[in-house]
Amino acid sequence: MFNEYLVMAKIFTALLFLIWFGILDYRTRDIPDKYIWVWGGISIFFFVASMILYRNILSWFIIYTLLSLMIGPGLFGLLSYFELMGWADFFAVLWITLMFPVPDIYLVNLVNVPSFFRFPPIIPIILYSSLSIALIALIRGLYSLVRYRKMVPPNASFRDKVALLFTGRVVSVKKYLEMKHYYPLTIPRVEDGKIVFSIRRSFDIYEEYEDYQRELKELLDNGLIKHEDKIWVTYGIPFIIPLLLGFVITILVGDTPLLYLLMIIR
Repeated sequence: MFNEYLVMAKIFTALLFLIWFGILDYRTRDIPDKYIWVWGGISIFFFVASMILYRNILSWFIIYTLLSLMIGPGLFGLLSYFELMGWADFFAVLWITLMFPVPDIYLVNLVNVPSFFRFPPIIPIILYSSLSIALIALIRGLYSLVRYRKMVPPNASFRDKVALLFTGRVVSVKKYLEMKHYYPLTIPRVEDGKIVFSIRRSFDIYEEYEDYQRELKELLDNGLIKHEDKIWVTYGIPFIIPLLLGFVITILVGDTPLLYLLMIIR
């Protein structure tokens, strides 16, 4: 009974922080460090509580914990180190891993399958999060293909076209100057006295969108571009939001889809 109460407390806490951080990340693209460390302290508390609960099978607990840490925080630590993802995402994955180092989260699943082996929870959480990103990108890409396909720059390579359609949208320069936390994918540059639009497939997570808006204002002031000119921009989805979706899906179905997939493969 205590185990079920502990699992529910951990789930409620994780949902609270993921929703809170998701809102902060979406609106401001910044999560204050003090909030991250508050979640960290609570996660460590739950980790110790879980370790005490499973003290009679401590070796099993340690194996699952080490495996979870290598797969979740290990992967996201590398991504953050190479600036492919923010450090807030890494810590979110780390705290979830510490809160759910063993498969006790599956106790609340709506569907389940008997199995002697269960995946460390961080595996389905990351997998479902990644699938959520892919699904969102697919929906966005199909929408852009219908609405913006004629606006793709003619000099764009196939990879550029895919990136623009699946991650971007078209807005006027005037509209972009009023937007927050959007980054241009087609950037006007002056070359030999003429405006040339360079194309990129993504943006640096540490760059500031205001810098691009200042550059565009200068080009407008100099009469080199017009307010009605169109550019491709992207917002990018903070990973905290797909992580929240992946966590909710894991609460509902756990690792059952993965276990069924293993059965099919075998």
